Amino acid sequence: MNLAGVLCPKPWIFNFLLASFLLFPANAQIAQKTEAVEQTSFSMEFAFERPVLLSKAAKKALAADQGIADVMKDDKLSIESIPRDWFTAAEVHLGPRNETDLVVMGLGISLGPYNAGFWVLRPTPQGYEIVLAVNTHDLGLLDSSTNGFRDIETNLPTLNQSYSDTYKFDGHRYQINPAKQESQSARASDGTVPATSVIREEQKVLVSGNSETWRLEWESTPQSVCGLENELSASTCPCSGFTYGEGGLLDLFRSTNGRETERLELTPFFDKAFADQEGAILQRWEPQEKDFEEQQSKAFLAQVRARPLVKVMRFADYNHDGNSTEFFLQTGVEPCGKVSGIVVGVTAERSRLHAFGTAAHPDKPLVMQKREWEALLKTAGPTEVLDWSCGDHGSEIEIDLVLSAANGRIQAIRREFECTEEGNRGKLLREQIL
Repeated sequence: MNLAGVLCPKPWIFNFLLASFLLFPANAQIAQKTEAVEQTSFSMEFAFERPVLLSKAAKKALAADQGIADVMKDDKLSIESIPRDWFTAAEVHLGPRNETDLVVMGLGISLGPYNAGFWVLRPTPQGYEIVLAVNTHDLGLLDSSTNGFRDIETNLPTLNQSYSDTYKFDGHRYQINPAKQESQSARASDGTVPATSVIREEQKVLVSGNSETWRLEWESTPQSVCGLENELSASTCPCSGFTYGEGGLLDLFRSTNGRETERLELTPFFDKAFADQEGAILQRWEPQEKDFEEQQSKAFLAQVRARPLVKVMRFADYNHDGNSTEFFLQTGVEPCGKVSGIVVGVTAERSRLHAFGTAAHPDKPLVMQKREWEALLKTAGPTEVLDWSCGDHGSEIEIDLVLSAANGRIQAIRREFECTEEGNRGKLLREQIL
C-alpha cells in the first residue's frame, strides 16, 4: 500500500474536494431560489402560495379605497384595528428588482359570489399607493411589460364564457388596454351595436343632473326560457317571474352623449334555476290569467307575441338617497314561486354601476325577495318584513327582515324565531346583520 499517497493525497484530489465544498453553498442557493419563485397567478378560488402580513403603510393605502373606507367608518375601525382576515397579500416584482410590490385580495371584505377585490400596491417614499383596483375572479402578471412594468391580465368567468382584460402601466397607474377596451365595446361609427348583439331595452336616466342612456343588451340572440312552446311548465313555480322569458349573456351599458362609458356584466348575478340554463333570464312577455284556457287556440302564440315587452329598468330610489338611479333585477326564484333579486344602479357615493349591498357589506350584493325590496322602497324604515313563515315547506323557524335606509345606505337584519307547536312565532333564536 502506498501509505504516503493515503496520508498525503495527490494535488488534483485535494483540488477536487475543495471545489466540491465551495460549490455546495452555491448549489444550495440556486435550489433555494428555485423554490422561492414568486407567484404570478392569483385566484379567489385558491389561497396565496406565500402570503405576507400587511404593514401599517400598506393598510393605510388600502384604507384610502372608498369601499374599504366606508366599511371602516361604519364599523368605527382605525388603520391599526383593521382585522387580519380582511385581506391576503403576496410580494411580487412588477418593475425594478429592488422594488417589492404587493398583490392584495379581499377575504373578509370586498368579496362577492363570483369575484373579489384585488389591489396592486407599489411602494413610494411616503408608503404605498394603489396602482390598480379591480373586482375580478383571477389576476395574473404577464411576461410582457409597458413602461418598465409587467402587464396585468384579469379574468372573470361566467356560465359559458370568460371575460378578460389587460392592464398596462402608464407611468403612474395601471390602465385598461385601449385596444382591448375598444374591441369589447366596439360600435359602428353611427353608434349601432354589433350584429351579434341584441338590444333588449333602453332607458333615459338622470344622474347627477346629466342625462344618460342605460341599455340592457344580450351578447347574442337569446334563447327561450319558460317559453310559449310549453305553457304548462311556463306556469310552474320555478318559472315565476320568468314566464315567457328569454335567456343568454346579458350586459348593462351606460352612455352619455352617444359615448359608451361603462359596462356591467349582469350574468354572474343570476342563480342557475334550471339544469340547462346558460346565463341570465329576463321575462319577455307578461302572462295573463286567461292564457291557460286559451293556450290551445291557434291564435294564442300570436296574441302573446303581440304584447308589449316587459319593462325591466323601472328606476326608483330604493336606498332613499334622493336619486332614482337604480332598478330591481330578478335573478332567481325561491321555493313556491318567491321572486328574488338584486338592485342595480349608481349612488352618490359609488358612481360606477354595481349591485347594491348593505352598509355592513357594501361589496356583497344584497339578495332579497321582490316584495322585500318593495317594502324598503315604500319607507326608509325601520320596517319588519316576513321572509319565511312557520310551516312554509315544513319550516320549524320563522324568518323576518328588519330593513331601513339612511343617507343612501341600506341596513338589513335577519332574525330567526322558534315556531311553537301551534305554528306561531315563538322566542327569538338569533340575529344576523346582512
